[in-house]
Amino acid sequence: MSETSMNRESDAVGEASRLFVSTPSDREIRMERVFDAPRELVFRAFTDPELIPRWWGMRDSTTVVDSMDVRPGGAWRYVQIAPDGTRHAFRGEFREIVPPQRIV
Repeated sequence: MSETSMNRESDAVGEASRLFVSTPSDREIRMERVFDAPRELVFRAFTDPELIPRWWGMRDSTTVVDSMDVRPGGAWRYVQIAPDGTRHAFRGEFREIVPPQRIV
């Protein structure tokens, strides 16, 4: 297992955040980020489809939440649209939701 940590200034949070990245296995990446913000607000930023486009993706791109079913087994799909019109889709599945502390 390897682990890395980084400090990063974030406009969205306003304060430095700390990111921990580990690879427990060759098929798993674990990321844990600590923000100087109320837990409920951070949880909502990751689970509210109205808020995702405000922070997801590159600054010069637009993010569209195509689908978001925040429950265990629920799927999400976001589409990032670059200034030249190129589209990049991201998708995943929620495996565990424990408001306001855990999203897997």
